[in-house]
Amino acid sequence: MYNTPLRELLFFRQETPHTWCKTYAVLSISRLYLSSLGLTTEQINRLTDEDMQRIADILQAQRFDHEFDEEVAFTARIVLAEKIALPQTNQDNQTKEGGSADD
Repeated sequence: MYNTPLRELLFFRQETPHTWCKTYAVLSISRLYLSSLGLTTEQINRLTDEDMQRIADILQAQRFDHEFDEEVAFTARIVLAEKIALPQTNQDNQTKEGGSADD
């Protein structure tokens, strides 16, 4: 029985560099997104690329506080619960098509 955790640890150490360390973008904004939120074309045209980057930086600083970790864990648990609720065939289709079963 002692060998099973050791094998899992070795597997974890082998897989970590390629799969566990991959990052995924969390925040992205665009002028099109600002338009969808109700900003006018005139307002959006006044924003330089530097202004857009400043907006993103401010949002990121506000968003990635101590509550972010809790929200990430909560959201991951929701996704895991959905995987359990979905039949395996729907999960396979999502992986192959790169979208959700509802798309």
